[in-house]
Amino acid sequence: MGLSHKISADSCGTGNYHIGQNAHPLTLATLKKNGINLSHAARQLVKEDFQTYQYLIAMDQSNEQDMKLIASPAEHSKILLMRTFDLERDSLDVPDPYFGADSGTTRAKAYGTTAADAPLKRMDIQRRNVTERDVEIEILYCGICHSDLHTAKNEWGNSLYPVVPGHEIVGKVKQVGSKVTAFKAGDIAAVGCMVDSCRTCHPCKEGMEQFCKSFPTFTYNSPDKHIGEQTFGGYSESIVVDEHFVLRVPTNLNLAAVAPLLCAGITTYSPLKRWNVGAGKKVGIVGIGGLGHVAIKLAKAMGAYVVVFTTSKSKVKDANELGANEVVISTDEPAMSSYANSLDFILDTVSATHNINSYLNLLKLDGTFVMVGAPEHPLSLAAFSIIFPRRILTGSLIGGIPETQEMLNFCAKHNITADIELIDIQEINKAYERLVKNDVHYRFVIDMSSLKKET
Repeated sequence: MGLSHKISADSCGTGNYHIGQNAHPLTLATLKKNGINLSHAARQLVKEDFQTYQYLIAMDQSNEQDMKLIASPAEHSKILLMRTFDLERDSLDVPDPYFGADSGTTRAKAYGTTAADAPLKRMDIQRRNVTERDVEIEILYCGICHSDLHTAKNEWGNSLYPVVPGHEIVGKVKQVGSKVTAFKAGDIAAVGCMVDSCRTCHPCKEGMEQFCKSFPTFTYNSPDKHIGEQTFGGYSESIVVDEHFVLRVPTNLNLAAVAPLLCAGITTYSPLKRWNVGAGKKVGIVGIGGLGHVAIKLAKAMGAYVVVFTTSKSKVKDANELGANEVVISTDEPAMSSYANSLDFILDTVSATHNINSYLNLLKLDGTFVMVGAPEHPLSLAAFSIIFPRRILTGSLIGGIPETQEMLNFCAKHNITADIELIDIQEINKAYERLVKNDVHYRFVIDMSSLKKET
């Protein structure tokens, strides 16, 4: 495996753990007492190999089934070997830079789950106290993304419980740290999919924090380098975030309907912008759901000629109302064939297993096919679908903080928001059931004032 059979403290007292030849910086405040559980220590691996981080979490599971939920079969076999490691955790009394005299946490109300098969319920979580560059936000609205469901149910195999989902957050600033300059109490602000990154690597310096070489800190289910646990998302009454990752919300938009733009909006805006979608371009949007319905609005506002592909005849009317120039039923083979070699760009928003080759054949020479949906199982690719016409098949991941702010400003200019169903937090489990059935028009958003009803 390329790893030594020992994890030990740095003899120089720098506060690093060594795993083979790789040094993993750990915050050590939570390790000062002997016998602390290894999963807590593993959550401090915020700047190194995420795969090793998963291994360490799994090593500390008390039963075999929990470990299998976290790791793939291949990883599982490696973890069994790694359980023989000699873990030296004694005499760790090293100061932690993240825990100073002004550190501390505050309890906050939230909704989350403690297991993959458990419903979401009322719980308390800890939020860090505001530091000099932090912004504390009272959460007004939080969108429900399909990623929330995947994580709550551990469908991606890396969930850290308890899970408090939510990365489509709109709220009001409560207080700011002494060195915050961009926000003040009372401002309307937003938080999307990320709350931190290293900010020193090339992608971060270029405003592409989602591709941080040290792995971004996502809004939930990521190692929290401040308080030593996982991050908790927007299904809560408040959140504390570094001002770099806080976004300004245009005041002319419906705040509840803005929330899904923090994920669905930037996920579709970024590839449309990168591949220069605009006037003179004929663009295909595959799927009319939480992502697709926003993509149609954005592509149309950019000036493109928009062709929408759907399996559902019942959505043709919706597609037209959203701005589609043409709508094609993708199960109609003659209709699909009539679009062969005609499109400049296709954005595929579908997360279910489907035949991408039938769409690749619709692209012109040098046309681009971008996937933003994330099917659970691998898709089949016919090589000649991309070889002869020199087509490009690629993907895209949300967007950086500057681009997300640009997207919000673009939406304000063109009066674009998501089509939503507003629910109370007490309806969250029912909403998840409906989400599994694609029974939503087109995004759920939680009115977080409903959390105040809970004691």
